[in-house]
Amino acid sequence: MSARPWVSYLIALFATVLAVTVRYLLDYFLGTQFNFLLPLIVVVMVAAWHGGLWCGLFATLLSMVVGVAFDMNTDDSLPIMASEWVRIGLFVVIGITISSLSEWLHQQRHVAEVAAAEAAQRWTQLEAEVAERQEAESKARQWESVFNRASWAVAVTDPVDDRFKAVNPAFATMHDFTVEDLLGRPLADVCAPQGRAELLTHLQAAHQRTNYVYESLHVRRDGTRFPCVTHMTALKDTHGKIQLYAATFEDITERKQNESRLRASLKEKEILLKEIHHRVKNNLQIISSLLDLQSDHTQDRQAQEMFKESQGRVRSMALIHERLYRSRDLARVPVTEYVEQLAHDLYRAYKVSDNDIVLHVEAAMPPLPLDMAIPCGLLLNELLSNCLKHGFKDATQGWIRVTWRGDGPSNVLTVADNGVGFPPGLNFRNAASFGLQLVNTLVEQLEGKIELAHNRGTVVTITFPSSDRSQEELA
Repeated sequence: MSARPWVSYLIALFATVLAVTVRYLLDYFLGTQFNFLLPLIVVVMVAAWHGGLWCGLFATLLSMVVGVAFDMNTDDSLPIMASEWVRIGLFVVIGITISSLSEWLHQQRHVAEVAAAEAAQRWTQLEAEVAERQEAESKARQWESVFNRASWAVAVTDPVDDRFKAVNPAFATMHDFTVEDLLGRPLADVCAPQGRAELLTHLQAAHQRTNYVYESLHVRRDGTRFPCVTHMTALKDTHGKIQLYAATFEDITERKQNESRLRASLKEKEILLKEIHHRVKNNLQIISSLLDLQSDHTQDRQAQEMFKESQGRVRSMALIHERLYRSRDLARVPVTEYVEQLAHDLYRAYKVSDNDIVLHVEAAMPPLPLDMAIPCGLLLNELLSNCLKHGFKDATQGWIRVTWRGDGPSNVLTVADNGVGFPPGLNFRNAASFGLQLVNTLVEQLEGKIELAHNRGTVVTITFPSSDRSQEELA
């Protein structure tokens, strides 16, 4: 049916005019009257087919008027015969029938077109659905292939009862089962009996998280046990509800064995390192004893004093190795304990009572590595020896304060006393004394700086980089 009805009416009018024109031409050339209603039926058929019911009825009415007009024009003196009215009535019935039939055919065609369009759309949708399903099946086959061929053990469990929904061959092989044996069984069946109570705790924790990692003891079909690390991931739907749990399992037996071997090796090396420190300490004590014996074979007071100072330096190093031998940390020396022990040994060497010369130690420092502890120990030995030997030469009462603290990236070591102090005008950086020369050398070794102040005694402040900063600079 036309989308513009007025065109159909124009076609009906044009067809009627054309039929009338043909009638006149036939009358003119044939010299007789032509049966006019028959061509008008063709007009009705064209109009009805093109415009539907109402256009067909319009053509029928128009043709009926033309037919009546022609019958009346044939002989004006005679009325229209009854047969003509029957013929005209029959024409009207035929026109109405043709118009109704055309309208029905148009409706059926429209229904067929709509059905065809819907069928084409449905077919397109079906093709898209089939393509999507084929793609999904292809991806599912690919993932199934990856799942089955994966070298790492994988299992999928139900979040409600923790039973296996799917396992790959690697997981079944790990536990010496077949895939069919494990499907539908609970996860606890592959866990060692003593670890099943702990497994419940892990599963409860896994239900509250998206990803969860835990270590447990698994068991094979023959009863052998092995440590296993499980990485469990929750698979959620679009509403955030957990549908399944996917988990990977790793047999860490070899890792545990390696860790055990490493711990045994580390323990062995710790024992060996302690033995080394112990032997170094013993050797240094032997050297100290030899120096003491050698000092007994000379009457020179200056030589005896030099032997005594050397003994103190050796003892300060031996004390470091003794502390390391007794400590759990074989690479670092505890500062506070070391300073107090060193001072106690020097007090005894110089026959000074701690009731007369009071020692205050404030060391808020972490343990020192060995490469810093030895020069720091020698520095403390020289400075404390100098305090005890020269600072309180004629005094019976006094105090010595050792302060060791961190200041950002640096360590600050301060040794102060209220003794007589250094002689006025002494250039301690270029002194002839071996002890002060050693102090300056050790400060340079630590990449530090030294300052001397006279304030009711002597205050020596040494600043040097911390161990962390020194290691960074070396790196």
